[in-house]
Amino acid sequence: MLKLVLAIALAGVALVPVANAAEPIRVGFMAPLTGIFAQAGQDMLAGLKLAFEEMKPTA
Repeated sequence: MLKLVLAIALAGVALVPVANAAEPIRVGFMAPLTGIFAQAGQDMLAGLKLAFEEMKPTA
């Protein structure tokens, strides 16, 4: 029974069309950029920018 439920669920997921974004996706980021925790916030921002550079699509 569990195998049947999993098979139906996977078939349903496979039939969902993939949507392409017509415009860029905007991502919010909250971190301290001033004050005593500014260095940690700057490090977080640099890491986020690096992650987005690594995820850039090649096409």
